[in-house]
Amino acid sequence: MTKLSKSLLATLAAFSFVAAACGDDNDSSSSVTEAPPETEAPAEADAGVSGTLSMLSWDNEERMQPLLDGFAEMFPDVEIEFSHAPPVDTYLQRLTLLAGADDLPDVFNVTIPINKLAKQGLLADLSDLDGVQVLSPAHSGAFAYDGGVYSYSPTTWAGGIFYNKDLFEDNGIALPTTVDEYVAVIEEFNALGLQGLALEGGSLFDEVMFHYNATIHQSDPDAQAGIYTGETTFVETLQPSIEWVQEELIDSGIYKEEFLGYTYDDRIQCFAVEMTCAMLKDGSWGYGGLAEYEDLNLGWTEMPNSGSLGAVSPGWSMSSTPDNEAAALAWFEYLSSNEGLATYQAIGDSFMGVPLDYEVPEVMEPAREAIEAGRFNLASVFWGNEAAITFGVLFPGMQELASGDTTPAELAALLDETNAELIPNN
Repeated sequence: MTKLSKSLLATLAAFSFVAAACGDDNDSSSSVTEAPPETEAPAEADAGVSGTLSMLSWDNEERMQPLLDGFAEMFPDVEIEFSHAPPVDTYLQRLTLLAGADDLPDVFNVTIPINKLAKQGLLADLSDLDGVQVLSPAHSGAFAYDGGVYSYSPTTWAGGIFYNKDLFEDNGIALPTTVDEYVAVIEEFNALGLQGLALEGGSLFDEVMFHYNATIHQSDPDAQAGIYTGETTFVETLQPSIEWVQEELIDSGIYKEEFLGYTYDDRIQCFAVEMTCAMLKDGSWGYGGLAEYEDLNLGWTEMPNSGSLGAVSPGWSMSSTPDNEAAALAWFEYLSSNEGLATYQAIGDSFMGVPLDYEVPEVMEPAREAIEAGRFNLASVFWGNEAAITFGVLFPGMQELASGDTTPAELAALLDETNAELIPNN
C-alpha cells in the first residue's frame, strides 16, 4: 500500500484524519495546560475570557504544544483541559461515546463528512466567525451543512506527481495535461526501456480516484455527495473509472500482475535510487524524503485535468452546548490569528486555505498554487460516515481486478450493495 493510500485509509474513516498530518503515538491522555505565571497577554487578548476550556484532540500533546502555548499567551486566564485519543479507532470510539453521553468537550476535532453530527445538532455553526469567512470556498465548503459551517480547518494535503526532470528533458517528453496524454507518456517511457510510472500493490486505488477526479468530478462535482444520500450509485459514477483502469492500465500491460507484490519502498527504489521510473504519485508529504536524493532532479506537477487527490485537513468544531463558550470562541480567534495560522502551518508543514505569507520549497510551489485554486478532491471522504467500509471493498477490489478475479461491473455492483446498508447510518 502506498503512503498515499495509507493516508487515504485514515481519511476514509468517519471523523478520522489524514495520517500524514498526524503525530505518531499510541496513548490517550488528559491534562491541564496553564500559562506560565509571568506570561503577559498581548494587547489584543481579551482579558475577560477565563475559566477552563475542555479539548479533545487527535494530535498528542507534544505535537499540539506550540498551539497550546500560543493560545495561553493570547488568553492567559484560560486553562486548557487537554484530552487526546490516538487515531483511528480509539479516537472514533472516544468521540462516539462522548457524543452519545451528551458530554462532548467544548472543542474537538472532526473531519468530513460533517453531516451526521451537524444534523444531530451536536455542533455549533461557525459560519459567522471572521476566521471562517476568509477561508477558501473549498475549505469552508468541506464542512458545510444546510447553510452553516461546522468546523474550521485552514490546512490541506494534496497528492500529485513527482517526476524526474532529467528523464523528461533528455527524452524530449512533455508533462501530460490530459488523461489520454498521461497514458501516452507512460507508454512512451516504457517503450524506451524505462518505466513511466512507479507502481505497487495499492496503486490502482489511487488511479481510479485520479480518473474520477479528472472526468466525472469535472462535469458533476456533486455526484460524490449523492453516494452519501443514495441519490446516485457507484455503477453510475465510479464504474466508468474502474473500466478505464481495466482497459488502459491493466489490459494494456502498463500495470502488471507482479506489481501487486510491490511496496512503497520498491517504488522509491525505482524512482529515486535507480532513477529508471519517470513519475511517482505520492502525497505532498513525500517531498521531504525525496529531497534527500541529491542526484534526483525533482519536479512536482498536478495530476492531469485537475485530477489531483487531496482533502481539507481535520477541522476544529465547537459543541452546540459548550461549558465555556467564551473560551471556545477564543480558541477559534487564536487559531485564525496570524500567529495561530503561522503555528498551524509550521507544525503540520501544511498548505493553507487562507491568505498567509509562508514559504514552501520551490519544487512544491505548483502544489501550493493548485490548493489555493481549489484544484483537489478526494471523493471517498464524501461517501458517508462509514466510508472506511466502502474503502474496504474498493481497495482490495482493485487488486482483484488486476489479478482477474473480478470485473468493473461486479466491483461497482458490490460497492452499491455495501453502500445500501450504510446509507441509513448517514
